[in-house]
Order: sequence, then structure tokens, then C-alpha cells
Amino acid sequence: AGVNDLSVGSSPMSSTPMNFCIYICSVSDDQTISICTLYISVYSSQLCLKRSCLTVLQCASDSPLNSIKLVLDQSTFHQIYVSGHDEQISLFKLVTIEDGQPQIKFVSSSPLGTDGSCLACFHFTKQGMPSRLIAAVGGEGVEILSLDFDIIHAAKVLTEANYLLITAGAGFSADSGLITYEDMPVEYRDFCDPSSLIDEPVKFQQFWIEFSRTYLYTTPHRGYNILDEWCKRTISSLRSNIENLDCPAYLSRPWYVYTSNVDGHFRSFASFQSSLCEIHGVSSELKCACGIGYSDGKPRLGSRWMKWNESFSSMKSCKEEVLRLNSDVLEEIVRAKKEIVCHHCNRPMRPNVLMFHDSDENVLRHLMNEREKYQAWEGRVEDDVVNNNRKLVILELGCGVNVPAVRKESEEVLVDCTDRIRGAQTTRGSASLIRINPKNAEVTLERDYHSISIHSKAAIALTQINRWLAVLNGNNSRKD
Repeated sequence: AGVNDLSVGSSPMSSTPMNFCIYICSVSDDQTISICTLYISVYSSQLCLKRSCLTVLQCASDSPLNSIKLVLDQSTFHQIYVSGHDEQISLFKLVTIEDGQPQIKFVSSSPLGTDGSCLACFHFTKQGMPSRLIAAVGGEGVEILSLDFDIIHAAKVLTEANYLLITAGAGFSADSGLITYEDMPVEYRDFCDPSSLIDEPVKFQQFWIEFSRTYLYTTPHRGYNILDEWCKRTISSLRSNIENLDCPAYLSRPWYVYTSNVDGHFRSFASFQSSLCEIHGVSSELKCACGIGYSDGKPRLGSRWMKWNESFSSMKSCKEEVLRLNSDVLEEIVRAKKEIVCHHCNRPMRPNVLMFHDSDENVLRHLMNEREKYQAWEGRVEDDVVNNNRKLVILELGCGVNVPAVRKESEEVLVDCTDRIRGAQTTRGSASLIRINPKNAEVTLERDYHSISIHSKAAIALTQINRWLAVLNGNNSRKD
């Protein structure tokens, strides 16, 4: 049928740097994509042809194909773009197999307003901006399309992950419609200090009860469901070598959630309930406030604290008292409009949330226990990555710079794990950070660490990544 267009590219073979492949791609009127692969070795500055093979994909289109463009990309996958008389641009994946024959697999297609008699692609990269592939298709007119390479790169990294650390900040909650720290009401700073419980216990509790009601009646956005699906079945490589029938559940999971959010939305999903570190606590639990007058086991100084501590006697059972707020309990509290008190000592109760100037051991002890569980998991995962060639992905969602605790944790895990891998030298393990944030997605570290910046809201980006995961996992058809 003849050749209508050609595209040529070369790529090194992973096992031997002095060997590489040359791919010669062509399209024709018989709707066929053909790739001639030349395996080349370098000997004494001479290029030697070791062997060649031909890969042919018939019925690649419903009409004659006019143009083809090969884009070789080691970070995502090798792409083949074709267009023809059916006024569509189609994307195929070039699957390369070490010492084996390449394969051509359909990925997706998009309609055009032209017959696509010529095609050109350009990879646009600029620091602080999304990495995009720009495709220009010409015929009777010209159409320009683009692909977000950062989204595709993130999906590719996730398909290979053996461990997944999800770090989530206020921006992730904001996608559900919840307000963030920057937009909190004026009284937030006052009632986010446990000392205000002494002066205005009813107002203090009503303020936090209203927050709990908002969190309870707000439906978690689609991003939570996507993460839940990824952990349960989508990312098949999440298979842990540390699973042990004798170890606690939080150590046996190949994923963990580390979040500063107090809305408790991750608790709604069974996948995360035993592998969740809420570093600031959760507002849907109330604890006895008997410990707010002490710091490091000693009474806090000042007349107000002295009066508070003298008014009540501390009881061991108070420290274990937890009132969990569901819809029935919350509505009963709202109707009663009374102060909520501990059943054991009759003191006011407070949310199980870390506040400003907070020294309450009833809260701090719980948070420390959860932190220690997370650190034990992270330590074992890091050992496995370094010693057994495993791959860790840190997926950071909506973590801003104003309260950067979670953002710093993401970077510390990336740096620590990568430095250990580099120190070991013989390992092929890896650690990657995917940072998703509409304003502050850049990763600025002194050394070169593997990171992907996606400038987007988390819920939108997760949806886009999820689509590409389906493509990369082969869960798409020619009809898509």
C-alpha cells in the first residue's frame, strides 16, 4: 500500500548502555502501523547492527492513515501518535521488551476537525509550569491538542509502587467544600486554645460541635474513593513483603495515610482505618479536659490555672474517657444546649484535637501513640525499599506552606529514603514524591530527588491520574 509518513527515534537498552534501538515507524493507506526495530551495538566507535525485527499492527484505524509521530519518553511510556482520513488522532503505546519484539497497544483517540495529513509534536517543559506534550495536526486546517505529561508520569510511577504513603493537608479537605485555615472565622484562633474552655466552656463546645456537624454531614469528595480503590485493587504492585500474621494490622498494610486534617473523612473508608496517622487528632471525639492545666506533668503557672486545677481532682478513668460523636449524639447535644461534661469528674469535655498552646496529656498521649505506629511502619518500609529493591511513592495532596508540617514530612521521607538508597549503591529501590497543589506544587530541595509537581486541585488530579492508570493497566478498549 506504500508509506504515507515516517517517524524515527532511538532509545538506549537498559541493561547495556553501549547498546541501543532505532525505531522506524510508518503508516499507510491499508490502516497499518509498522515499526522496524534495529538493535545496534557500539564497538570501537563503530555502529554494528546486531539484528532487526518488524512489528505490524493491522486495522489500527477505520480509514487510511496519513501521518505518524514517535515520542520516546523513559519517564512515562513510548508514544505513537497517528492521524488519518477518519479525522481522529490516536495514541498508541510502544511496549519495548529487553531482547524481545516490541508491541503496539492502543491507548486512546480524540476527534479532530481535519483529516490529519501531517502531524508534529513538541514536549513543553518549564520550571513551575505543567509539563505538556503539544500536538499540531494539519489538513484543511490546523488543530492543536495537548497532554499533561505530569499526570501521565504520576500514573506510570504509581503503577510500579510497592508502597504508598498518602500525605494529606487542608487543601484535600477543601475539595469537599470544607474551609481551610486561611478562611476560618475570626473566633477560630480564640477557641483553638484550650484555655478558652475555662472562661467560656459552653461557647467553646458549641463552636467545636458546629465544626463536627459540618464535617459529619459533608460527603468526602471523589478523591477519597479513588484512593480507596487504588489501595484495594487498582495498583496491583502494592504487595508488601512485610506482611506477617503476628504483626499488628498497621504494620502489614503496604499503604499509610499521614494527615493534618481533623475532619475524620479518611476514617469513612475501611482501607485506611488501621493505617491512619491524624497528627492533629479528630474533632468527632471528645475527651475529658482534666489535663489542660498541666504541662509535662507539672501544674501550669498562673492564677487561672491554679484555680482550675484546684477545682477538680484528676481521675485515671477520666484520661480514658472518649465520647464519639455520630449524628444521633450530635443532634442530642445541639438540642440540649448544655455543657458537655465527663461522666467521671464532671469537668467540661474538649475535642480530641491538638490546639494552640496545648499541653493536655489526654490528647498528646493519643497523638504520640499514633505517631509511633506510623514511624514504625515508615521505618520498616524504608528498610524494605533499600534492602529488597522495592519502590515507595509518596502522594502529597493539598499540603500548603502556611502550616507545612505534612509537607515537610513528605520531603523528609523522600530525602531519607533516597539518601539511604544512594548510600547502599547496589540497590535498585526507589522513592518518588508526587506533589499535587494548585498554588505550591514545586519541590525545592538542594539535591536532585525524584519528584513530580502537579498544579491542580487534588480531586481533579486524582480523577485524571485514575483514567491514565486504567490506560496503563490495559483497562481500555478500541472503542474508548
